[in-house]
Amino acid sequence: MTIFNNLFCKLGDNSALYIPWIDNEISINDLRGSYDIFSGRFTGCWMVYFELKGKKYVGHIGTQEGYSHAKQIWNEEITTRCDFHLYDGFRPHLGYTIKEQIGNSVWGLISFSDRDGPKKFSILANSSDGRLKIISIKQATGKLSRLGFNRIDGESFSQWHFF
Repeated sequence: MTIFNNLFCKLGDNSALYIPWIDNEISINDLRGSYDIFSGRFTGCWMVYFELKGKKYVGHIGTQEGYSHAKQIWNEEITTRCDFHLYDGFRPHLGYTIKEQIGNSVWGLISFSDRDGPKKFSILANSSDGRLKIISIKQATGKLSRLGFNRIDGESFSQWHFF
């Protein structure tokens, strides 16, 4: 697991904490203040909000087909700890069809700036000219349970199991 502290990116006029994707690894950033957390790209990974040893984190769990070191670490070494609590999570790429994703990329955002609590967003973007241009933003709804069920607004997905 790789911890990134104070890694920021610009989203328009706002700053957000950034969590990079690392193939088949878990990358996390601890929460300080009410910053939004931005991560990507997502093609099958999970973005999660959790507490470990009394500290709150947002993480990008890099996954791959078949065996996944990140999945094994998450399922066997992190979620089984007595000092672990999963608040929420989602798979941002599920907010868009395969057709919509062709030639584009999917990013995830968890916003902590709302008084009503964290909000999750799937962001479809294009970076053909080297700059990330947002095409669409969809809010993910539903609370992730211990089993990991989640839905994205506007889509008729069935439910997914967390790994």
